[in-house]
Amino acid sequence: MGDQVVVLIGTLAGAALGYLFQSLSTARQRRYEVADRARRERLEAAAALPAALVAYRHAQIARRMNRLTSGERSEPLSREVRAARAQAWSALYQLDLLVDDDQVQGAAYALMNQIRALKEISDPARLDEAGTEVHWAIQEFIKLARTRLAFVEARTGGSGRRG
Repeated sequence: MGDQVVVLIGTLAGAALGYLFQSLSTARQRRYEVADRARRERLEAAAALPAALVAYRHAQIARRMNRLTSGERSEPLSREVRAARAQAWSALYQLDLLVDDDQVQGAAYALMNQIRALKEISDPARLDEAGTEVHWAIQEFIKLARTRLAFVEARTGGSGRRG
């Protein structure tokens, strides 16, 4: 009878330890999946913003250049600017929600302001120069985001928070 009790206790202890280790493994896997999904969402948000900014820049320059050359306001071009601006703001808000990095966010807002300012330029040559400056600023944003987000990933193990 004593041997049977020992076998029973050993079996129960083995089952309990197996359950404990399996639970820990499952929890670790779940944390990894959540962190991986969050990382993908941050990368998607960071990738969507430059495309939206390029479209906004293009629409803003087209509308302003049309106004400077024809002297008239174009409602279709104004609608295009409004739509592109809405897409850019949407992408920026998504980035804001998912990326907790002041430098990346600050650069994104600065780009929005830089593109908005294109409508104030009154010289076609200067508009072309400013458009090129925005293009290179978008390139710099991409480099900054890639560097900063990689830094955050490596430092926090993928949580997205700086520590």
